[in-house]
Amino acid sequence: MSDGLLWLLESFPEGFSVSFMEGVQPEVFIQTLGGEPEHTLALTRDQAEAIEMHARHPDAIDLDTYDLDEEEMMTNGFIRPGVEVLRFGKAGTWAFAIQSFGSYATSNQLPFHASLGRRFISFSRTTNTACWVQYIVDGTVASSFDPLHPKEGTEDGFSITDIAASEHPDIATLRYLERQFSLEVPKSSDFRPLRAAAFG
Repeated sequence: MSDGLLWLLESFPEGFSVSFMEGVQPEVFIQTLGGEPEHTLALTRDQAEAIEMHARHPDAIDLDTYDLDEEEMMTNGFIRPGVEVLRFGKAGTWAFAIQSFGSYATSNQLPFHASLGRRFISFSRTTNTACWVQYIVDGTVASSFDPLHPKEGTEDGFSITDIAASEHPDIATLRYLERQFSLEVPKSSDFRPLRAAAFG
């Protein structure tokens, strides 16, 4: 049985983003976002969050307490100002990238590049619960909107009438993504290591 996506809302109260790239392995997703698959580390969620926090507040985070090898992190580009850490996996036919707090995978032109020849879907929520969802097909935006104020996309995009009005918009949107595209992020990713890459 699929773990789906709804559990992310409760597990990431301080914000998160999750992106999906169809029909590829995680290393292709890493390369598409500008990362280097040969410079990745297996990191837990806690470790990835600690690295990002250390990049912003070095004196506030002791990386030694997270069982991290500083030399290994330096070699692979994880120790630098403003670094953003994304963790990658695969579920079904979709590779996924998940990031606590930030939304690097949805910035600038990255989603358009990631969607060339395939589909790209992302959902992000900030710490103040502002959300955004986008669905891009072969470099063309099919749907892109705030779930609180949905807009019909192109004929390839979401059918807003399929998103249940009886549920909170972010819940309804994630449930729709689960059902329509068979998207999921395994709950085990909350505590088990995933392949991680450093960006920014």
